[in-house]
Amino acid sequence: MKNQIKVEIKKGDKLTKKEIETIAKANIDNFITCTDLKKELNSLKNSESKRSTFFFVKDRNKIVSLGQLIPLKIKYLGKNYNLFGISNMISIKKGKGYGKILVQAMKDFLIKRQKTGLGFCHKGNIKFYKKSGLIVEGKLKNRFFYDYGDSKENKEAMQDFVLYYEGKDKFPTKVLKTKSLIQIPCEHW
Repeated sequence: MKNQIKVEIKKGDKLTKKEIETIAKANIDNFITCTDLKKELNSLKNSESKRSTFFFVKDRNKIVSLGQLIPLKIKYLGKNYNLFGISNMISIKKGKGYGKILVQAMKDFLIKRQKTGLGFCHKGNIKFYKKSGLIVEGKLKNRFFYDYGDSKENKEAMQDFVLYYEGKDKFPTKVLKTKSLIQIPCEHW
């Protein structure tokens, strides 16, 4: 049965209509901030999504888990860091090991490129991400912010835990050595 499981990696500008619809529906089913199918479909057609790399775990050619790596440039203490935002990791079928396969494929991608991957998660997902080999750091909570133009909204968005895979740039280690805030170029991905 395992030999029927495969991982497919695609650039966002190469996604099929069916893949875009599957991602949009999975986002709505898994994230409370995603409620409008038309809005989700449109967001998957923007330039950020088109530059992203998408990962699909398939069992018998049916998507059972998916995730996204978004290329990001973050300026921190006067230096630019090119890294990937780990985003929208979803197992459509839970409890079958597909999420772990997905995380491993995304880590392998980052390892091959010696790049840092950085994402955000809620407390309830920490155990899974740690078990899958990512580092989850509470000390980075409240450090990454996107300026929504509303201090209350800014503060609420900073409550997530930070998960990461550290690449050659050692970005997370450098951030942990300071107390400086890090402005991110887009909303929490």
